[in-house]
Amino acid sequence: MGNSVRNRVVLVGALLGALLGLGAAYILARRHENSGKEPGFSARETISVGMDLVKLLRKIGDLASRG
Repeated sequence: MGNSVRNRVVLVGALLGALLGLGAAYILARRHENSGKEPGFSARETISVGMDLVKLLRKIGDLASRG
């Protein structure tokens, strides 16, 4: 893969990651505003989200290895 293609792929990935992170923060902030409770996660929620992220990264890796 050429440098320019790799740079574009990395840039698009970084932008998508930033947008997803912004969306997640917005949802968490709205949840906090609506419930009035302190924002936070239980240990179970944190582990579940972490495992889901690992699964997502594996799927992305599988897609990359196919190409």
